[in-house]
Amino acid sequence: MYSKCGLVGDGFRVFDEMPDRNLVTWTLMISAAVQDGQFEWGLEIYLGLIRSGLRPNEFTIVGVLKGCAECASTILKHMNLARVFIVLLGKLVLNRISNMGGSILNV
Repeated sequence: MYSKCGLVGDGFRVFDEMPDRNLVTWTLMISAAVQDGQFEWGLEIYLGLIRSGLRPNEFTIVGVLKGCAECASTILKHMNLARVFIVLLGKLVLNRISNMGGSILNV
């Protein structure tokens, strides 16, 4: 409920104060973190679930897989931006070198 209202932080505070957590509450927190774009946090919550001794169900796994997919997508976007930057930088350097070569020949 907290995540649907944009109050994910409040939801996590309530979760932290819960004396007894069950599979449903763990799964909801994983899903809330992923929906909020906090993929690493969602995976940390999943590790907490495993450490608590509970076994994930199919709903938990779907939330974790979505977090992994979104995290990988973000990494790939950054890699593509880096690749574009490197290509542009390479073209700039080659352009400078070719201009220098012409200048050296004119000397």
